[in-house]
Amino acid sequence: MSTITVRDAKIEDAARILEIYAYYVEHTVISFEWDVPSLEEFENRMRDIMKKYPYLVIERDGKIEGYAYAHPFVGRAAYDWSSELTIYLDHDARKGGLGRRLYEELADRLKKMGILNLYACIGYPQVEDEYLTKNSAEFHAHLGFELVGTFHNCGYKFDRWYDMVWMEKYIGKSVYKGTAIGPVSVLKKKDSLVKRIHIDNTEEELKRLDAAKERTMTQLGQLYEKALQEVGEVNAAIFEVHQMMLEDDDYQDAIHSMIQNEEVNAEYAVAVTGDNFAEMFANMDDEYMQARSADVRDISNRLVRNLSGEEQIDWSTMEPSIIVADDLTPSETVQMDKSKILAFVTVHGSTNSHTAILARMMNIPALIGVPLELEKIHNGTRAIVDGREAVFYLDPEEEQIRQAEAAQQTEQRLRSLLAEYKGRESVTKSGRKVNVYANIGSVSDVAYVLENDAEGIGLFRSEFLYLGRDSLPDETEQFNAYRQVLQMMAGKKVIIRTLDIGADKNVDYLGLGKEDNPAMGYRAIRICLEQPEIFKTQLRALLRAAKYGTLAIMYPMIISVEEVLDIQKIVAEVAKELEEEKLPYAIPEQGIMIETPAAVMMSEELAEHVDFFSIGTNDLTQYTLAIDRQNNRLDRFYNPHHEAVLRMIQMTVDGAHKHGKWVGICGELGADTTLTTRFVQMGIDELSVAPSMVLNVRSKICEME
Repeated sequence: MSTITVRDAKIEDAARILEIYAYYVEHTVISFEWDVPSLEEFENRMRDIMKKYPYLVIERDGKIEGYAYAHPFVGRAAYDWSSELTIYLDHDARKGGLGRRLYEELADRLKKMGILNLYACIGYPQVEDEYLTKNSAEFHAHLGFELVGTFHNCGYKFDRWYDMVWMEKYIGKSVYKGTAIGPVSVLKKKDSLVKRIHIDNTEEELKRLDAAKERTMTQLGQLYEKALQEVGEVNAAIFEVHQMMLEDDDYQDAIHSMIQNEEVNAEYAVAVTGDNFAEMFANMDDEYMQARSADVRDISNRLVRNLSGEEQIDWSTMEPSIIVADDLTPSETVQMDKSKILAFVTVHGSTNSHTAILARMMNIPALIGVPLELEKIHNGTRAIVDGREAVFYLDPEEEQIRQAEAAQQTEQRLRSLLAEYKGRESVTKSGRKVNVYANIGSVSDVAYVLENDAEGIGLFRSEFLYLGRDSLPDETEQFNAYRQVLQMMAGKKVIIRTLDIGADKNVDYLGLGKEDNPAMGYRAIRICLEQPEIFKTQLRALLRAAKYGTLAIMYPMIISVEEVLDIQKIVAEVAKELEEEKLPYAIPEQGIMIETPAAVMMSEELAEHVDFFSIGTNDLTQYTLAIDRQNNRLDRFYNPHHEAVLRMIQMTVDGAHKHGKWVGICGELGADTTLTTRFVQMGIDELSVAPSMVLNVRSKICEME
């Protein structure tokens, strides 16, 4: 069986990539280029693209069989949320699903960069010939791209004229990664223009305002009770926050002052004040605070409706449907009959909004930031919401429906498992408790964690903040990301691993250079200790974020007690700085990753200085066996079940427990259910796995004696 892998391209791959591309230049009109570029020119093209966008290759049994990359659409700042895609496969490897796999990985990378629109520029024949067919356009159509325009006779090659078509795919941002199929219901909100009216009796107007405020408070209380039943106390608290915002002195004073000083009607005063406060939040640098803009507008609109005597929307008659809207407020979301909502799709909105949080907790597939023309969408039109790929298909093809139905069946099996094990502790029949946590690579992955009922996050890879950019993330950006995850996890433990990057990653701004063996080179904690300013920025963000939940910090690639002591010294310096600056912070639990034989052999000594161990079995296996896990030729020798590896794990557990410290596994072996029983017998206290494996591992533990 062939081994297929997708990885970041390297400049050293240029010769093979150019070889693939050259065929299309010389023999087809798939590329409109006439002459094959030189290797030097091609390498420069790659370098230019890699500065900002992902450039990927797909390998089969170690041989590059294709490549794909993204590049700017038009190239102006206003188009930063769009990207043009390019893909080429070796002309002998165009069957077998390699193209789909490559494109899906590329799209996933772009989603994490905030790209919303994907474009493909494709040569298209008026009549198929030996140089050009319609296969490329059909391939893109199967992937969800839609034709948006044709340029006629715009390309001339091989003494013939060819058309060029543009195809587009909206990927949006996924809030909850489920699948929905059903009719569309477009939520069209009434635009109510609030008129400015002169008022003679301001006292009576203030009384009218107070009465409307009381009605609004009562309605928010009712929404709290409904949300309490559907999404739990933590998330129902949104409406308690709304009540507090409604009673905020600055907000109320601004309304009162406007009524009294300008002698205007209460509706106008509320509308203007609401707009002003919403704009103030929207212009803040903090993404979380920006999302509060929608909350202010929701409160103000409700207060205006109560002042004007407008009836609230009646949701009781709604039919099961995919709700499509410009945006949704938290109150609209909660008022709807959950059993009738197949999915949400909005043109605007934020993944940090309370509406997004509610959608996640209600287990409703939801996409935001999908650029739709609502007036052109008809109620009842069949659609698909693919939350995993963050794609909305309007009037889908049969193949797309078939794939969506298969995805729903998989999700149903997961829900059945969830129904049996959700809310249960991961405890053996004899009473041995083992925490089952989840591994994630970005903030958006938290939805998976909640969906699969993980007991915490055992590995949050912070590298996503450092990749795909031209400069280091600053303290504020990191703080916001860590805080957001902690708040979303609502008190459950979140273990964040500090920067684990080496020469194998495209991070030009770090100046890491090329290394013959990056896995054993200048990486992870070695960079942090050699460049303490980078490290201190991350630690400042982490310590500040620790005030917002249950945080633990984990340091990678530790091999000595000296390194731990150096880290502790830097943490103490950071804490002192924050204290002097009067910034709130907390010193969280701190542990290390056990990834090398050196760390295993020193585990007893290391346990004296840290709070926990987490075993990175991927690296521990390759270092113990002296086998590069990326080398496909060595697959037959690479055995993560090797007794030497398992003994290393047992030695680590023994060393930690001797000093009363807990031990987890966050590598791939943690999800290997053939080893779960042995790990529990070894004394492992925590297993951190891919979110999709949480329930499988929990069920295995619960079945043990």
